[in-house]
Amino acid sequence: MGISRLGVRPIFHGLFTAAAAALALAVPAARGAAPAVLGDLAQYFEPEKPYRAEAGADRLAVALGLFPPFQLGGDGTDVSFLRLGLVSRHHNVSGADLSLLCGRARAAFSGVQLSGLNVVEGPVHGVQVGVLANVAGTIPESGSAGAQLALVANWADAFDGIQFAFGFNRDGAGGFAQVAAICNSFEDFGGVQVAAVNLRGKTFRGVQFGALNGGADSFSGLQIGLLANSAVPLGSVEHHARMSGWQVSPLVNAADEIDGGQASLVNLAADVRGVQIGLYNQARRLHGVQIGLLNHCDASDIPFLPLCRASF
Repeated sequence: MGISRLGVRPIFHGLFTAAAAALALAVPAARGAAPAVLGDLAQYFEPEKPYRAEAGADRLAVALGLFPPFQLGGDGTDVSFLRLGLVSRHHNVSGADLSLLCGRARAAFSGVQLSGLNVVEGPVHGVQVGVLANVAGTIPESGSAGAQLALVANWADAFDGIQFAFGFNRDGAGGFAQVAAICNSFEDFGGVQVAAVNLRGKTFRGVQFGALNGGADSFSGLQIGLLANSAVPLGSVEHHARMSGWQVSPLVNAADEIDGGQASLVNLAADVRGVQIGLYNQARRLHGVQIGLLNHCDASDIPFLPLCRASF
């Protein structure tokens, strides 16, 4: 009987009371935090605003809070050392940012961000670790550098460094490495892309490795596709894309103008300066060699030839 009835009931009563009090505080906080997070996302995808590089009106070394406006400092406040909160939103932020749901900087960020969602409107110099996603810079002149690591997505308008996500990566301009389980996309990129699907952009310099690879208006490097490679601007009737390098895949390679080589079961190109190696090779104009079971060249007096064709 010692503790079974005399001690256990007060203990459970105390635990229940504490849990009820914590729940009473948490529910209003969660109700306030959800609109704050959604509001941050909605504001980010508004039309672009001029990037503000100036210092904030106020400055704090440490900022604590639950969510705006229940936090130390506001949109015009710079934080220079540490930020802790549920949802945080300030001007320039540097140092360590640990925001449970969402950490946002209305201007620039430098340091390490760890949050469910990291959103920086200006440049980022450092590391963003987002459980869901990372966003860095909406304006090209606010170029960012460092690393973005996320479960779902990384988004940057201009980023030099590493982007790693299990969902997708998007880099407007920059490069070094994009690694994703599903998809990488770019506008102007130099470096390495690894994903199930690598989408085409304007300019690419480097290596693409994936199940499906898309090229660029100007592509220099190597495409290794587990299924297929394309250096043709898909969906464009009037297009002219130039590729300098090699396409290698087991099924299909497609290119507009290629200066280099293609190796696959089926190789398709408009203008070829180099080599096509496959079961079926097709070119509109050829300045090089085709090696395959059947070789086709529109510009030749003999369009179809078996085994080998050379034209210089």
